[in-house]
Amino acid sequence: GKAIPGQVIRRTYEEFAKLGRVMGLRHPSSAPQLPPSTFFEHTDAAFLQERAAGLEAYLADVLCLEPLPRTRVLRRFLNIWQPLGPGPLSGLGGELGCDGGPLIARGARVNVGVVAHVLAFLEPLWILRRCSLVCRAMHAASRNARCWPSLRFATTRAERWLEPFFTILAPACLQLQQLTLDVAFENPSLAVAPPGGLLFRNLNRLVLRPRDVEAAALVAELLEAVEAPGLREVSLEGVLTDAVLLALANAAGDGLEAVRLPFAPP
Repeated sequence: GKAIPGQVIRRTYEEFAKLGRVMGLRHPSSAPQLPPSTFFEHTDAAFLQERAAGLEAYLADVLCLEPLPRTRVLRRFLNIWQPLGPGPLSGLGGELGCDGGPLIARGARVNVGVVAHVLAFLEPLWILRRCSLVCRAMHAASRNARCWPSLRFATTRAERWLEPFFTILAPACLQLQQLTLDVAFENPSLAVAPPGGLLFRNLNRLVLRPRDVEAAALVAELLEAVEAPGLREVSLEGVLTDAVLLALANAAGDGLEAVRLPFAPP
């Protein structure tokens, strides 16, 4: 997005170095290199000008990797919060409206949506490991919204598995009826935000278990994408920050019948 006129964000070289370490882990084969550090402090105007130009070029290269920043360390470095909203879900393998063409079976053309509906009755891991590899049409069917009326995602290494999960969640979100998330980050510095464009309109049950602060931030942003008048039941436990509770209050509609929160008596 465009910078606010007059906005200045001051960062030290140490903060650039922290960003560099994280981006190197997130993008090991494509992360740009920081200008080298120096042992002595320099006040020479020519050196400072050269260092500033090098850091500016580095940041420009980082933003080429993530034009809409999703790595939380980068978002905090830039002092931005990128709200969820309508937009393309490109780069996730789950573009809405992309059906991959019909499936040809014994000379008959079968709509991908029909195939996806059949796959919904099968075991999820078998769908992803076997069916999605058969052909492009089957791969599209395995990412079709009709294949995923409900989703359950549990991991203690969210930084490793969130991106594959988003390739399913992105095309399924509009039709998704039940969502269960039980997540934690093994390396919190690699935490990411959800992609833009997610919107949940048909949820009727939501179970969220963020196990750490970064997972709670993820849950809060997902709740911001909930606009489901049919939402009847919400269960929350784990790390419940103010942001999570506020997002839940905003997501709750008139039809909400049950909210389950952990309670520890004094």
